[in-house]
Amino acid sequence: MKQTIRFLKDNGVLIIACTEKASMVLYEVNLNGPVALILGSEEDGISPQLLKEADYLAKIPMTGKISSLNVSVAAGISIYEAIRQKNYK
Repeated sequence: MKQTIRFLKDNGVLIIACTEKASMVLYEVNLNGPVALILGSEEDGISPQLLKEADYLAKIPMTGKISSLNVSVAAGISIYEAIRQKNYK
């Protein structure tokens, strides 16, 4: 995975790690160019090594007591935001 991320970065792809540990909100990241999203498992999240490789760490803002989302839900929200930014600049 680390080798793939480096290949993508070397080819101009922005790497965004979606994690609840981030201080930046996903909507604040410019997703208009080539982007790859890293999403972790629901139990373990993203490994510290991969978090270091990412260009940005971003979280999906949530209210209430929920600290994380099902990975498929997080993927859907993240992909939707990337498409929204590309289509509605």
